[in-house]
Amino acid sequence: MIETSFNKNVESASHLRNILFCLIILFTFSIYLATLAPTIFWGDGVELSAVCATGGIAHPTGYPLFTMLGFFFCWIFRQNPAFGTNLICALFGAIASGLFFIVLGKGFALLPPGHLLHPHYREIAAAAGALLFAFSPTHWYHATTTEVYTMHMLFVMLLLSLFLRYVTRGDLLSFLALFGVWGLAFTNHMLSITLLPLAIACLWLFIKKAERRAHLLSAGMLFAVSLLPYLYLPLRAAARPALNWGDPSTLRNFFWVISGGDFKKWQLLTFQPGIPFTNRTFLWHTVKRLLNLARWLVEELYNFPPHTNLLKAAIAVGLGALWLWGIAALFRLRRSIAIAFVCWFILGVVMCLLYNIPDIEPYFLSFYPAILLPVCMGLLCALHKIEIYFTGRKINFIVYPLLLLPLIPLTSFYTTQDKSRHLDTFHYGVKIMKNAPRRAIILTFGDNDIYTLWYMQKALGLRPDVTIVGTNFIHSGWYAAYFEGASSARPSLTIRQTPVPESRGDFYLDLLLWVIQPNYDKFPILLTATDPYLENVYHVRPVAKIRERTYHPGIPEEYLPTPYLYQISQKE
Repeated sequence: MIETSFNKNVESASHLRNILFCLIILFTFSIYLATLAPTIFWGDGVELSAVCATGGIAHPTGYPLFTMLGFFFCWIFRQNPAFGTNLICALFGAIASGLFFIVLGKGFALLPPGHLLHPHYREIAAAAGALLFAFSPTHWYHATTTEVYTMHMLFVMLLLSLFLRYVTRGDLLSFLALFGVWGLAFTNHMLSITLLPLAIACLWLFIKKAERRAHLLSAGMLFAVSLLPYLYLPLRAAARPALNWGDPSTLRNFFWVISGGDFKKWQLLTFQPGIPFTNRTFLWHTVKRLLNLARWLVEELYNFPPHTNLLKAAIAVGLGALWLWGIAALFRLRRSIAIAFVCWFILGVVMCLLYNIPDIEPYFLSFYPAILLPVCMGLLCALHKIEIYFTGRKINFIVYPLLLLPLIPLTSFYTTQDKSRHLDTFHYGVKIMKNAPRRAIILTFGDNDIYTLWYMQKALGLRPDVTIVGTNFIHSGWYAAYFEGASSARPSLTIRQTPVPESRGDFYLDLLLWVIQPNYDKFPILLTATDPYLENVYHVRPVAKIRERTYHPGIPEEYLPTPYLYQISQKE
């Protein structure tokens, strides 16, 4: 009788798991859809949308899998390609949240039976944790605009699920699928290297089973075959698409792109402007980044008002204690899982220490599950102790109120994450194209301005007579191909593969000699930003106001293009 009742409870919990999995995906997708950017939004996503719409090559590392899937969605929404790529990111983000629910359920299933009286409680607690992840502002932000990180998190959750399934069940199919999916994850983002500890843990357990060692070759072949989407880069680059970053049609350029291209300067702390690399500066950088990680973890839960640093520090300490408690519980239950999670966390932190970019938060997100799952397990262990202490027996009175926890980030961040009425980026590009004289040369000075104009011209087909020149690329040899084969009526531009000048004066001297002076008397020359070096030589006047100074959550004002469009003329 007792066994029959237990089987019924397990079967009922399985039905509840399937229902909650679907509900989490539908609910999070509906929230993402309600807050989705209707078109382009500031950031790298503008370039990715333009690349997907034109079947081009994105900035290193190329992101071939995202580009190919994005191309299909851009074809569906050909009048507004950016909406198609935004939509696919929302879909990836929602599915990743649903998969994290499955992952948490597998993790909670390792807890001793006394911690959760009924299998339903495990599913309820897992749903609460999955929704906490879904409405964390970093994941939410990238699920409502175009970026590669929601697809990356989908792969992370899928790999986690396969990892836990193999460790707990030991089935061959999960082992092989893990390496196939891991290889495919690399074709979206190289951050997948941080999942190496999970693969090593599976290999270690697999090799201990001597009778299955013959399948290691199959796993390696699946991993290699899954990397085939990278063939998109040289094949498509050879067709000379409208956007062809790095031109990976040759073997040398291909490895340059997939290894990071110009962005390698941020790796291994080789590029810290004005700061020499020493042991002391590295220690300072490490402490600063770890404090940034602790602050980020707390701010993923609630939009804290200013001057609450003491409260945030207390919460960070509490989260650290819960994480240690959860890891300790995992060590007692499944040591291989605990070791893999600790190594995953450490490798993720090391990656963030050695990659010195200012917008590091998506890299924190890549190992967020290695923090959140042990924290949730530690919380359940703590609640178990509290319930035993106050009630004398296990009744799980706190499990259902856990579902209220996701309401905190959902209500706290909804306004700041809502991009549904954001048209500023689109209007910025339209106004520039509208105010540009015929056959004008538009010089851009940052990512947001050139990406927006690329989207307008290459994806939407606006103003093909205008020549867009990214001044930050004039020292990159691959950029010269963008202007090859132009008629004699087009501007004369010099673009060379040379080191970027260290001084601003030398940079503007190259810009004057290579771009401005050869074309000054032939074409109107517009600027998206001005500088004293240019104003010393030319009369620079604003010709149109193209952007209002508005608040954009998550994007500092200094990263956005200037509000005015300028034109240069000869000084009298």
